[in-house]
Amino acid sequence: MVLPAVMVMAVLLMMLARAVTVEMNCQDAASAAARVAVVSGSDLEARAAAQDAAGGDANVSISHGLKRVNVVVSCRVVPDPMHVLPMAVVGKATGVVQ
Repeated sequence: MVLPAVMVMAVLLMMLARAVTVEMNCQDAASAAARVAVVSGSDLEARAAAQDAAGGDANVSISHGLKRVNVVVSCRVVPDPMHVLPMAVVGKATGVVQ
């Protein structure tokens, strides 16, 4: 009787761990892209850096402001059957252009 509840909790914990891992990778990808955009000034290189860090299926958005580069990276999370966890997570980073 207790085993099904324990199994459900174990599966939920594994899915949550996966979502947190994807979110950290997504944030790291946004930070890497912002660094590359500031140093090189190339959006293509920044986009490639983000996709290298987060994976090829990540959506990367780069916008330029007044002496700033804003990067938003959206990464898909494997959907869970109960729809408890988000379908995608977002990492954001801002770089200051000198």
